[in-house]
Amino acid sequence: MAVRSAHLKLGDKMEKSGNRWYGCAMLNDKGKMIGSMAVMDFRSKKDLEKWLKSEPYVVGGVWKTIEVHQCDVKTPWKFNRTKKFFKSRS
Repeated sequence: MAVRSAHLKLGDKMEKSGNRWYGCAMLNDKGKMIGSMAVMDFRSKKDLEKWLKSEPYVVGGVWKTIEVHQCDVKTPWKFNRTKKFFKSRS
């Protein structure tokens, strides 16, 4: 909880820049948080690593295990951005 507000603030910044598409808390059957996940978009692995080095949940030791999976989304603008936005990032 000590770094949660900084994590949320950075998340809002990442969403505005287009780097964060979606994030959520993962819950068990009793509604207790057991993890989280984020769908992010970075131009390069270097940009991903830069974000991870500044992410409060990483720096603060909240995220002890991180799995990164590269994917290709057919129509990413269906998340929360227009098609024009994504064309401007290519």
